[in-house]
Amino acid sequence: MLINLVSAAVARLDTAPDPAAHAEAVADHLLPDVLPYRLGTQALFSFATFNGRPLAANAPEVMFSLVLGAAVPTGLRMAQAAETRSDDFPYVVPHTG
Repeated sequence: MLINLVSAAVARLDTAPDPAAHAEAVADHLLPDVLPYRLGTQALFSFATFNGRPLAANAPEVMFSLVLGAAVPTGLRMAQAAETRSDDFPYVVPHTG
């Protein structure tokens, strides 16, 4: 099902020369649904590399770009809402309003 949906979307958008092969590569990358992380390295979540995910990563933009095979800018930046994140667990700043 996932492969058919991705292949059809990529074919309509003409973002990859071989939509079926692109869909297979996306499925191989996303399934099983486990985000890998190499201990002791910086978390990085991008179109090209999955190594964990920093809290401020723009996950929707990365996933749309991966699936469609082309950049899909959303305009969100890592610095946005920085005041709501903490470096300490549970990583969310309590609301004091």
